[in-house]
Amino acid sequence: LKSGRIGIYKPTYADNEKLKSLFNRITEYDDKDNLVTDIIKNRTDAGIFFCGLAESISMNSNLLLAFPETLYSVDLGFGLQKDNEDLKKKINQFINDNKKDLKDLELYWDLVNSEAGYIDTNITGETTLKVIAKIDSSPYCYLRQFDNAFIGAEVDLIYRFARENGYKLEFTKAISYDEQYKALKENTSDIAIGFFVIDQNDDISFSDVLYTGDINLIVRYSNLPDSHIWTLPYDSPEKFDGETIGLQNGTIFDQLITKYFPNSQIVTEDLL
Repeated sequence: LKSGRIGIYKPTYADNEKLKSLFNRITEYDDKDNLVTDIIKNRTDAGIFFCGLAESISMNSNLLLAFPETLYSVDLGFGLQKDNEDLKKKINQFINDNKKDLKDLELYWDLVNSEAGYIDTNITGETTLKVIAKIDSSPYCYLRQFDNAFIGAEVDLIYRFARENGYKLEFTKAISYDEQYKALKENTSDIAIGFFVIDQNDDISFSDVLYTGDINLIVRYSNLPDSHIWTLPYDSPEKFDGETIGLQNGTIFDQLITKYFPNSQIVTEDLL
């Protein structure tokens, strides 16, 4: 796939230099469904997504699969304002004190029904902590359907941190890393949550690592190693013209096939 046509779903964090060393042609997509469609229609050879989303896509498609090997992994944590060393010290202390609970929270929110997910939001701090939350990051940060409340493992964790350290919380929604970086850089938010990737950035700071996340490729069955399945989508009957068409003996479709597929080679068999 190095010389293939590679699409990347824009909200997926990816190291551009790392990707340039892996692939020659990379196109960004704002819309996940457009990228999926282009892979299916053979306009793109593979798409780059976080593993959880890649697995979800492959589970819902009989044409696509997540590549069997992870592309690479990234460290995830909280994004912080660059100069707020006091907050950074407190959040890192909290993370290290609660490491044993992080996996339990992640598992709980991965299993819980989104309608039933509950967080104790009863906090009475005096100082406001402004949180910009990337809301499409289930099970880490997302919105409960019936009331649009912020829920998820990282939201749960931030409420616990706020309760322990005397903060009250003010949430702002974000749908991209760019929004979160800008808010931290311009000091309009104190902390960014929601599967936030720790990288080299001179404008903001980061907490200690909460967990790691894998980035993976989605490909058609035919691009998988040792695949014996070739899938080519035909979204209209005209697309079959020119392909080899099988016709079972004894059927009455000879004239129809000749009419609609004049450029096709017809193969007649007793049993197809």
